[in-house]
Amino acid sequence: MSQLRRLLRFQNIPLGIVLVVPFVLEVMGAVSLTAYLSYRHGQASNNEMAQQLMGELIDRLDRKLTRYLELPVQVTEEVSNNLSLGFVPTQDTAKLERYFQQRLERVNQGVPALELLFHSDHQSHLVAVEAATPGLWNLYRRNAATQNQLSSRSVEVNGKEPRSLSVTQFELTQDPFQENVWRTKVKQGATGFWQLIGRPGTEQTKFFLTYLQPFQINAQKHPGVVGAAIDLEKVSQLLDVEMSTPGQAFIVESTGALVAATNGEPFTTLQKYGSRPAAAASVLETIPPRHRTRLLATRSPNAIIRQAAQYITQELGGFSQINRAHPLTFTVQGKPFYLQVTPIRTSAPLHWVLVVAVPKSNFAAQMEDHYQTMFLLSGGALVAAIALGLVTARQITKPIQRLNHASQALMLDKLDEPVEEHSRILELAVMAHSFNKMTEHLFESFDQVNLALQESKEKFTTIFRTSPDPILITTLPDGKILEVNESFLRLTGYTQATIVNSTAMDLGLWKNLADRQKLLQAIEATGRVYNQEVNTVSQHGVAMTVLLSSEKIELEGKPCLLTIAKDITERKRLEEALRQSEAKLQDVLNSAAAAICYFYVDAGGRLQSVYFSAGAQAVFGYNPETLLVRPGVWQQRVHTDDWQNVVMPGFNRVAAGQSLALEYRYDHPDGRWRWISADIITRWDEQQGRWLVTSVEFDVTARKEAEEALRLSEERFRMAFDSAMIGMDIAAPDGKLLKVNPALCQMLGYAEADLLHCSYRDITHPEDAGLDHAMNLKILRGEVPSETFEKRFIHRDGQTIWTLVSLALVRNFEQKPLYWVAQIQDITVRKQVEQTMRESESRFRAVFETAALGIAIATLQGHIVEANDTFCGITGYDKIALQQMKLQDIVHPDDLYRWLRLMQNLDNQWLDHHQIKACCVRKDGEFQWVQLTTLLIRDASHNPQHLVVRIEVLPVTIHPAMSDLTEVETWRQ
Repeated sequence: MSQLRRLLRFQNIPLGIVLVVPFVLEVMGAVSLTAYLSYRHGQASNNEMAQQLMGELIDRLDRKLTRYLELPVQVTEEVSNNLSLGFVPTQDTAKLERYFQQRLERVNQGVPALELLFHSDHQSHLVAVEAATPGLWNLYRRNAATQNQLSSRSVEVNGKEPRSLSVTQFELTQDPFQENVWRTKVKQGATGFWQLIGRPGTEQTKFFLTYLQPFQINAQKHPGVVGAAIDLEKVSQLLDVEMSTPGQAFIVESTGALVAATNGEPFTTLQKYGSRPAAAASVLETIPPRHRTRLLATRSPNAIIRQAAQYITQELGGFSQINRAHPLTFTVQGKPFYLQVTPIRTSAPLHWVLVVAVPKSNFAAQMEDHYQTMFLLSGGALVAAIALGLVTARQITKPIQRLNHASQALMLDKLDEPVEEHSRILELAVMAHSFNKMTEHLFESFDQVNLALQESKEKFTTIFRTSPDPILITTLPDGKILEVNESFLRLTGYTQATIVNSTAMDLGLWKNLADRQKLLQAIEATGRVYNQEVNTVSQHGVAMTVLLSSEKIELEGKPCLLTIAKDITERKRLEEALRQSEAKLQDVLNSAAAAICYFYVDAGGRLQSVYFSAGAQAVFGYNPETLLVRPGVWQQRVHTDDWQNVVMPGFNRVAAGQSLALEYRYDHPDGRWRWISADIITRWDEQQGRWLVTSVEFDVTARKEAEEALRLSEERFRMAFDSAMIGMDIAAPDGKLLKVNPALCQMLGYAEADLLHCSYRDITHPEDAGLDHAMNLKILRGEVPSETFEKRFIHRDGQTIWTLVSLALVRNFEQKPLYWVAQIQDITVRKQVEQTMRESESRFRAVFETAALGIAIATLQGHIVEANDTFCGITGYDKIALQQMKLQDIVHPDDLYRWLRLMQNLDNQWLDHHQIKACCVRKDGEFQWVQLTTLLIRDASHNPQHLVVRIEVLPVTIHPAMSDLTEVETWRQ
């Protein structure tokens, strides 16, 4: 009983119990903990592996389903564009059928993917082509030629021999294309939508998931529709192929109706005598309700599908509420299942949900066997350890007990004989021998210990004085400084006399008293402090940061504190500088317009993204977090051709350690195709054994568009240059011809190759060389941007060619001259005409001035422009005075109305000239009878230009105021 009390008080415990009980407890604890941790780790690893496999399966299914479902959308948009633009006539049924066959062959390429392609208009006319079996087309028509009834025939791909369809392939009494639901949706403004077309047969019905795209031809009021279809049975086949592990994968609409499943369960059933639908209408709505029975997933005869659908409806509120992926778990008949729910994303929304359910037992069976084996081995190890501990304790306790008795005797100075040194355990025998030797040398070594203690104090003093780190000794608890070394004096700037017997508080060494309180609390709790960071101030007010390591000691029986300080002021400054540098670098990275990407590529070419800068949002349309979490989102938006021809070869070069630059097209979420330029630098990471890749990616769409615009501009310039009717050339700043057009070659009589060996100086008339130099200087100095002037060229046969030259200078961004651009028009004929006109003008001037008759030139309104000397003599006015007058001013008022009436006839183009006798009023007031002849001059377009007036004096002198009026009228007539 007393032994039990001692055990309960944990005092005076026998050595055997000390050796056995802790050993057994440790073994039991280690085995139990190992088993528990192994079990938990196995469960965590199993769950992680299951989630990873589920994620990979979902991603693989999602990618394949998306590609499969996007196919009818892409083909429908392409066909509707071609029909809208009139590339394929919709009225020519045979051509339309051939076009549909070619599109199906090119899309399928030996692997049937697109089953049906058709076109229908507002009059219910139909042309459809179905890829029925390899090597066979099913063709359907409905138009006026078939009396608006659906007709069908089969045609071999490589032959023209028609073959009728059998009754088992198609029942013409049922027309799957007759339901024109699309008309209503088009009137409502729909641009593209999904429908289900069922082709009923005698044994079973084949269903097509169809995407319909309305379009118009030449702005017709009633549009047509193009549809492309895929076989929904292949969706189930696709799920069945991808589900390599036991479980179920199925697709459900937002209404809960089942679409496809790996167990081959039909998503809909047609009955010959039909019944009301079991589920609400969905996007698959063109089959009449009397022929359709929809199957809800919650009513599926398959227990996994049914209970999974019920669980999703209960937990997530129905399939219509699902807009993101959900990892779940549920049980079927007591068995746990992993459940993954993912919405299917397509450009034309289908509102379908992919569900994958896999039993946990697929992943946990082998792990359960491992746990059972582990528990059996752990129990066996525990039993063996206890038995071994008992035997070992027995062998150890006996010799130790002898040593215990001997040590007590030694302590009481009653040790008469040495301890027995014979033992089966080598260490215990050595211990007994050592004990015996120890007792022999115990008293001999006492003096040596005292001597060593003295030497130790001297060594401590030496270390204390010479240590590079500041050291001080203070009393507890008042903190009075007893001793400091030279390093402490250098750090603080105080002298030995000033600092000894003072406290840190007195000297003002503590910058923050909270640091002192924290240090004292740690000393009180543990008796020591290691590397506590504090801020201190020197004698000269310099702020410093030090690491303090303190420990309690006793000096002459009094508690003291030994403190060692390490100056880290410079290190803290460098750390702060590094932090600021990293902050600046991060600011630069985040403010850069480019997307800076940082990732690893291992030897197998696998990529692991590590970092995306904030510029990724502008370049890729996704924030950096999304790109890191969903690495496939970027890959899916790269143009297919660029992925195969640019990006994948680029990754191969990166995996080979090469740096490169590449450009590719990227489908930005804003709906535009963007050009991305990537500069990629690689470096081998020796520690991790993989390539470290840095990629700087820019949106260069504007540059690409500018390059394309420049290319088109250069193409237009080249066409205009080569096809211009006037001569054009491009010359170097020194006048060397760089490019000439055919018109210039023809103008100067040179071949293009010969003319390109010449300069302006070689083909310019010698007298106009100075003119070229003067014009060039004006443009080079910037006085004018361009200049137009006349100059002469020398034809190859030596003739002189007169030209009108328009000269301009093209400069670079530094305003340095690049080349001259000249447009040269041949005006030789015009110059010859001008010379002929000058000669004609000279002859006219000679006749005009020397004529015996008075001649004047006037405007259509009668203003006198010019008159000869004879005209001046008849009227009495000089030429300057006449140019300020009208012809009406020299005609007597009594005759003015007749002259004006004849002038009006000239204006109305009734006459080109007229002649009257009238009285002229001279400058001196005298009257003179004259004959006025007026001639109307017209231009080449027969438009009136000016008047030529001839005045001739009549041999009659009658003063109207004095003569007989009858005689005057006679003369006038």
